[in-house]
Amino acid sequence: QFELKQQLDFITKGLSLRGLFNTSRYSYYDVSRFYIPFWYQEGSYNKTLDQYTLAPLNEMYGREYLDYGEGQKKVNSTTYFETAHNRAERAQDCSSSPF
Repeated sequence: QFELKQQLDFITKGLSLRGLFNTSRYSYYDVSRFYIPFWYQEGSYNKTLDQYTLAPLNEMYGREYLDYGEGQKKVNSTTYFETAHNRAERAQDCSSSPF
């Protein structure tokens, strides 16, 4: 916000000027990082070797890297500008009342 006030008595006695400028900005965004793991099903067990065999369940869909997902993006910006001038006149002296 920026405000400026100036007396302009050098132009006209009592003259003043005021200006106001304001700008506001709001922004929001989000990003998600995620992975899709590989899933396996236990196949058979070899007692002699003490070894399991695994069968992939989603061999075509699992990923070895992180995926990237963009979320919402919101941007809101407002600007306000105002000016005003004032000319103050002196009130006449009314003290000469008979009462």
